[in-house]
Amino acid sequence: MELKLWNPINRGNPRAASLSQPLIGLGLFVFGVWLAWEIGGTIVAGSVQSLEFGALLFIGCGIAVAILRNWRTGFYAFIVWLLFEDFARKYMGNATALFFGKDVLITITYISFLVSLRKRRERLFRPKFLLPLLLFVWLGAIQIFNPNAPSVLFGVLGFKLYFYYIPLMYVEYAFIKSERDLGKFLSLTAVIFAVICLIGIMQAILGNSFLNPAVLAPELQDLGNLYKEVPLTGEMISLPDAVFVSAGRFALFVAMAFILMSGTVGYF
Repeated sequence: MELKLWNPINRGNPRAASLSQPLIGLGLFVFGVWLAWEIGGTIVAGSVQSLEFGALLFIGCGIAVAILRNWRTGFYAFIVWLLFEDFARKYMGNATALFFGKDVLITITYISFLVSLRKRRERLFRPKFLLPLLLFVWLGAIQIFNPNAPSVLFGVLGFKLYFYYIPLMYVEYAFIKSERDLGKFLSLTAVIFAVICLIGIMQAILGNSFLNPAVLAPELQDLGNLYKEVPLTGEMISLPDAVFVSAGRFALFVAMAFILMSGTVGYF
């Protein structure tokens, strides 16, 4: 005689389903009450920044799940975060953790891309300059252990800054498979560039108070509130920074956007 163990999570068992559904509902209710209590206490304490970090973490978890399902989502998310990272820094007190957001995104993208490679869904780019590139990486790895460096962490951070985004070369090769893929990417990039430039134009008209926090972090104060004096009239003109922390970074972005979009217009 076959002995069958009763499993309360067995979906095929009506009795198990009738018992598990109230338990799940009760668990969600308790979690909702606890979450509302914590959020209410945080608002009363005036710590709104922790709520912002919590919301950002919640959104990030959803994006991470989407990236693991499709690594192309991670590439788009990386581009968007790269352009709007300064915007989050302005409103969240220039927190150090925000600097590593793009690293987390690209790490999850790498993992999802490697899974696709193992399942043979993508083709791997094989550059002819791989040997010189590996020699360059090896030279950078040696520099991590420079005895004259104050700490080995300085070498690790420098190695990350130089070489961590090299695998993007393989991701981008697999990302663009046809002219349609290239057209979609260029079109989306043009829309994002246009939105950022439009924000800068509106700030030049309405002033830097538009889409800028009333109080910036001390280290960003002198960068985000710049004014230029007209020599002849003495009139003060605010320099827009759009979604960036300084007018200088916005100016570099506009120059880069003009070059890329000129090439895009020529391509289309």
